[in-house]
Order: sequence, then structure tokens, then C-alpha cells
Amino acid sequence: MDRVYRRLRAIASVRVGQTGQDASSTITDLVHDAAVKMLDSAASYDSDEHFFRVASTTVHNLLIDRIRRRQVDRRAKQLLAGANDTTTRHEDTREHAESVAKAIDELATADKFSFEVMKLYMYIGATRQQIGSIMKCSDADVQRALRFAKATVRRSLDEAVLTGDR
Repeated sequence: MDRVYRRLRAIASVRVGQTGQDASSTITDLVHDAAVKMLDSAASYDSDEHFFRVASTTVHNLLIDRIRRRQVDRRAKQLLAGANDTTTRHEDTREHAESVAKAIDELATADKFSFEVMKLYMYIGATRQQIGSIMKCSDADVQRALRFAKATVRRSLDEAVLTGDR
């Protein structure tokens, strides 16, 4: 159990660092939520690779849920205030992180393999070699998937900026 907690904490630390959130409380909360969710599922893990894939998906889903809740809260506050307040630099960083998370989610419809590779890269901080081992593919396949994923996410972010969705 201690090993699982340490691994979840490392995964959460990488991901929370990318979102610009308050790291100390968010990591602990995220690890506890992920651990509870994974333990409640009563799933057995065939290997470390299987555990990493489930953990990255769990952390990803929990962060997306939190981002959506924050968006709803922010919109509600703006409606109650009756005006669109200008965002602070910190809020702008969060908004960018939310846009990146949304773009990564959209990648799932374009290419499931690249989506899985990108999740392992972004949410766990896995190296190309580790991703190859987890996904049971070559380093060249991982490189191609990461190139495609990064280009797709960049294109999605550029489109969001042009259309005003960000």
C-alpha cells in the first residue's frame, strides 16, 4: 500500500505541477481521491504497466472533474457579479492548463494510441522508453505518437485562441 501511495503521489505531483494549482494541498487531495477510487474499484493489476495506465487515467479523470467544477464556479461568480472580471495571471495559467487538458481529451477521438501515450507522458512523466514498455511498442512508435499528439494539441489550442474559446 505504501508503494502504491508513493507512486500515486509522484503521478499527482507531475500533473499538478503542470496545472499551476496550489501544489501542497492539491497533491494530497488528488492522491487520496485517486487511491480511494482505485481501491473502490477492487481491480487487480496484472503488472506495474497496468497499474500505471489505470493510475494515469484515474488522475486524468479526477483533474478533469476538478477543472470542470472550477469552471462552473467561476461562471457562477461572474453571473452573480453581473460582469466579466478580468482574470489575474494565476487564473490565466489555470485557464491555459484547462485548455491543454481539454485538447488532450479531444485527442482521444483523433487517435486512441496517441492519447494513451500522451497521458503517460503528461500525467505520469514517463520517459519514451517507459512508455514503450507500458504500451508494448517500439521507441519509434512512441516518438511518432508523441509528435502527432503534440501537433494535434497545439493545433487544438491555436484553434481555441482563434475562436475565442480560451
